[in-house]
Amino acid sequence: MVTVQTRQLGRRRPLLDDWSFELPPAWGEAGGEPLTLRRLITKIVCLEVTKFRERQKRRATFHVMTVQEVA
Repeated sequence: MVTVQTRQLGRRRPLLDDWSFELPPAWGEAGGEPLTLRRLITKIVCLEVTKFRERQKRRATFHVMTVQEVA
């Protein structure tokens, strides 16, 4: 489990709420290389960009509610 916390100098409260996620097991096994902070951030950003693009595609399509959804 990885927990991301944000802090700003001079402020008592964090800028954002803590964000936690599980690391997939394969992330630390790339050719025997250790999982560095740079690789971790790169992977997280790529995942978030993919999720963002999926949300954008869903918003761009027209959604019609089914009879079950209306009920």
